[in-house]
Amino acid sequence: MDRFEYIEARLFEGENYLKRDKNVKIYDGDDKTQFVEGEVILTTHRILWGKPGDIPKGLVCLSLHLYYIFTIEEESGGIFGLGGPRRIILHLGPALPGKRPGPAVVSPYHFVKFSFKDGIDVEFLKSLSDAVAAKNWERQAPIASPERRPQSGTSTPTKPNPVNSKLRSGIVGIERSIDEQHRATDESITVAFQDLKKLMEKAKEMVAVLGIDDPVTRDAFRSDSEYYTGLAQQIADIMVAVLILEENGSLTPEKLSQIAH
Repeated sequence: MDRFEYIEARLFEGENYLKRDKNVKIYDGDDKTQFVEGEVILTTHRILWGKPGDIPKGLVCLSLHLYYIFTIEEESGGIFGLGGPRRIILHLGPALPGKRPGPAVVSPYHFVKFSFKDGIDVEFLKSLSDAVAAKNWERQAPIASPERRPQSGTSTPTKPNPVNSKLRSGIVGIERSIDEQHRATDESITVAFQDLKKLMEKAKEMVAVLGIDDPVTRDAFRSDSEYYTGLAQQIADIMVAVLILEENGSLTPEKLSQIAH
């Protein structure tokens, strides 16, 4: 935990939001900590952890620079490792001098664990691995060309404080990225339901074409999902019977009519 820093939840210049997750607690090595049931934000440069609602408000949170990470592992949770991976193990390099104060001055461990109550999001893990590999923090601003350097005797414009210029209002950026992801998810769900509706319409047409005497009807079920399930089952039964007769070479119009009725 001595690699973590306390800092306001704002993005640095050139830093971008990637992913978020909730119900996450942190282990210092194998030891439990007080940092439980929190929200974690992944950026191109860091991992931010805060209490629910603190990060969008720009309040003080925990920050871990991605340049400390050199290996990422998954650890299964539960008894005998059942239930799928629930923890991400981050193996870290030594704490660098000059870092901001954090929750620990020194730690006996060279790794931390992020435990995800709802299981590890595959996309979150992939984004983390990609961000560590990309090393966006190593990209520096271009140096001014010699032709644009001030000549001797001319005054050099005062540069802003590098610390202040690095920080920008990251709250808006984080919220905008989260909203965009939510909109994309909503659109995907809408398209999925539209495809399902079209499929059900085709199913009803198939029932009509087959001329089934006692077709499944909506009135016989309590909900749409039960109706669609029953309709699909009826069509599946008919198709299986047809395939069996085809394989046996005994499919005739009379038998097809018997199957449908």
